[in-house]
Amino acid sequence: MVFYFTGTGNCLYIAKQLEAQPVSIPQVIHQENLHFCDKSIGIVAPVYGHEVPGMVKEFLHRATFDTDYFYMILTYGNRHGGAAELAEQMENLDSYDIIFLGYPNWNADLPMLLYTLLEQTDLSGKTIVPFTTHGGSGFSRTIQTIQELQPNATVVSDGLSISRNSVAQAEGDVASWVSGLGLIG
Repeated sequence: MVFYFTGTGNCLYIAKQLEAQPVSIPQVIHQENLHFCDKSIGIVAPVYGHEVPGMVKEFLHRATFDTDYFYMILTYGNRHGGAAELAEQMENLDSYDIIFLGYPNWNADLPMLLYTLLEQTDLSGKTIVPFTTHGGSGFSRTIQTIQELQPNATVVSDGLSISRNSVAQAEGDVASWVSGLGLIG
């Protein structure tokens, strides 16, 4: 189950890469029952003005998710946002052992959003699985940076790196990589 909020269509595009029929947050937020149950639940949303849109915050606050695997994909330009504050709103973060951390590689470095998140969120004892898109630099030093920012977490060193020129054709590579990790049953 994938929920999305989009203003430009970019987040809808990403959501459709993950699930054929993603659910629009604006279309479900006014429902009386906001309890969702599925094996995997994801949220795809943009970052506007250094934070996620108010409707996404409201949805996260009001909804309850019964799932084995919860993830968020945040899209944005080159400015960081309130990632740590958003992570604090994810009340069940402690109940997850595996964190898939996806990001664009900006100028051979992590986006500022992830620096903020990783500096202010304790992921001790968790397994962090990085994946990235890039314009030619692969992971650069980003995996080492994640290890430095989260020294008490296990950071998978063989994450998935996809060139921006290959994103549209990467579905099979992503599926093979995820199943090859043996982390999700």
